Amino acid sequence: MKAEDIRQRLGELALDENEYRINAGGAMVLYGLREETHDLDVWCTKKLGDALAQRCEAQTLPDGTRRFVPAPDVEIYENMLPGKTVFLDGIPVAPLEDVLALKRALNREKDQRDIAVLEAALAARRTEVALSPIAPEDIAACTEIYNYYIENTCVTLEEEPVTPEEFAARVARITKDYPYIVAHNGAGRPIGYAYLDVFNSRSACRCTADLSIYVDRACCGAGAGQKLYTEVERLGRERGIENIISIITSDNKGSLRFHRKNGFAEIGVMRSVACKFGRYLDVSFFQKHLG
Repeated sequence: MKAEDIRQRLGELALDENEYRINAGGAMVLYGLREETHDLDVWCTKKLGDALAQRCEAQTLPDGTRRFVPAPDVEIYENMLPGKTVFLDGIPVAPLEDVLALKRALNREKDQRDIAVLEAALAARRTEVALSPIAPEDIAACTEIYNYYIENTCVTLEEEPVTPEEFAARVARITKDYPYIVAHNGAGRPIGYAYLDVFNSRSACRCTADLSIYVDRACCGAGAGQKLYTEVERLGRERGIENIISIITSDNKGSLRFHRKNGFAEIGVMRSVACKFGRYLDVSFFQKHLG
């Protein structure tokens, strides 16, 4: 199962997103650390377990955990504990630390490679994040970050990958008038970027800008997005921007939460105005008045 296969299967199962988290190989796929997984392991609450018991047979494991198999490639375990959930393109996923803990506990031969990948990803996340204006040497890595979202998610409504040359041309246009910054890890590699751009080309709208933030999937939930947003807002204020608009596909639950946390208000929704991966999508408009 690849990322889009996981998304499709979850759509078919219609599980309550507040009552489960993806773990194991499926989580690694959604973080962008693996290309695919042979099945989907899900941890759920007792509330969801009781609902699943009405839909499919439950197997009780030796430790008392109930196990459900609502589809041939999906296993759901009723053992979700309170804790943090990371939303990746609207899908609830276990934090990388929890995925690593599970892999270490299993410690099978096939888990060893995953353990090494997870340890490397977590080490990269723990390094100090440095912010700077985008530079030519950042283009290739930023293009790679963006193309992942194009090819695997509905975070962006573009459908065809862009080339580094196309990405660079966009950067050149934007940076003439707006801030464009990159977050680098301790090794100097870009792990995310943010920028403001024209909201409306009419001159009277020059006080308002459109916001975009993209973070490497392996670094989601580590704080890089927050640092990028805080800095790009500051730079926007310096340039006289009074309003920031963010346009978000309505199923991107993580982004919706992020914007509300940062003082944005939802000001409108356009219904089913986009179709990607065979799904019709609503688009929400969020606004923050900087004053």
